[in-house]
Amino acid sequence: SSGINAEWPLRPGKRTQIVFPNLEKLALHQTTPTYVETMPTPLPNNTRAVIVQVFCNFWNSDGHAYLNVDIQQEGNEEGGVASVENTHFRVYANTFYYEVMVPWDGTLPDRLKFVVTSSYQTGGTDNWYRLRVVGYITA
Repeated sequence: SSGINAEWPLRPGKRTQIVFPNLEKLALHQTTPTYVETMPTPLPNNTRAVIVQVFCNFWNSDGHAYLNVDIQQEGNEEGGVASVENTHFRVYANTFYYEVMVPWDGTLPDRLKFVVTSSYQTGGTDNWYRLRVVGYITA
């Protein structure tokens, strides 16, 4: 068949904003915690991916903001992991923003697991990361 759905069977998703207080203003230094966060409301059963925002706020000079984290739906080993790798070295007053898609299986619990694999932060208290769910993609 022809059309966009013949090659890309996913439909445009919905934008949202889900805030997890534990993942606001993360300023981790040489620690590797794991966070498991429950979605506040269930996602549609045909959800195939959630969109996670990665935002870095950096407002001090000559510091470092490193954060590597693996993100996946808890229990969805088959779906895979979205790996985030950030290395901002000797930064001066910048913000960085992007989004990653995390595979989702509607038959599994609505929980996201964030496994920090590496972190390094210097330069003061105005330097931090934020991870939020900002949307989802359906089939």
